[in-house]
Amino acid sequence: MPSATLTAIFSYTKAGAPSFAWRDVRTVLAPIFHEDMSLRDVLEVVVKAYEEALLDDRYELPSRNQAGINLLLAPINRYVPPFTRSWPQLDTSITFEQMYDAFLAHMLSELMLARVDWLKKGSSPANPSHAEVEHSAAG
Repeated sequence: MPSATLTAIFSYTKAGAPSFAWRDVRTVLAPIFHEDMSLRDVLEVVVKAYEEALLDDRYELPSRNQAGINLLLAPINRYVPPFTRSWPQLDTSITFEQMYDAFLAHMLSELMLARVDWLKKGSSPANPSHAEVEHSAAG
């Protein structure tokens, strides 16, 4: 079963979260942690939940095999117009808040797309997921 934090994040993202900005995410996490969460607090909690989902293949995160590079490029992908072939100029500036909001938006978008139907079925080592059954049968 996912942690309480990951469960809260899934509820928020899959219900059509209005925003992935850290201040909005803080309102979801505050009841679990504390009301005065800083940007760093929110980042640490979301990264921990993201890592939890990355380590469990059953969530089937869309880019789990490229999680590091996709996270690193999140600010560029967020602030460069789509379909442009050039990288931003080196003198392009964004704030730390914008940069970390891009990291949060990337992780939360991935979590929004995570497969969670197996949670309702009660999958466990005794009741493996579909992917585990296919892997066993193929081996």
